[in-house]
Amino acid sequence: MKMLNKVAASTTPRWDMMKKLEAISADIDRLSDDLNKIGGKKDEVDMIAAAYWNVRHAILKINNNRVGEIENA
Repeated sequence: MKMLNKVAASTTPRWDMMKKLEAISADIDRLSDDLNKIGGKKDEVDMIAAAYWNVRHAILKINNNRVGEIENA
């Protein structure tokens, strides 16, 4: 019974990272929309935009290194 809670190691860790980053990206996008609706200052909006593009860039870089995972999956 105690083995029921055991989680198997992921065979596609980069894919898992990409999915989490995509969720973060969606949250940042919603924050940006909310900030624009309440009339956020330019520096606030710029910082949110920079965070969004940093996350998107990380997704791109991680995706480019998934070759081994695709072959093994």
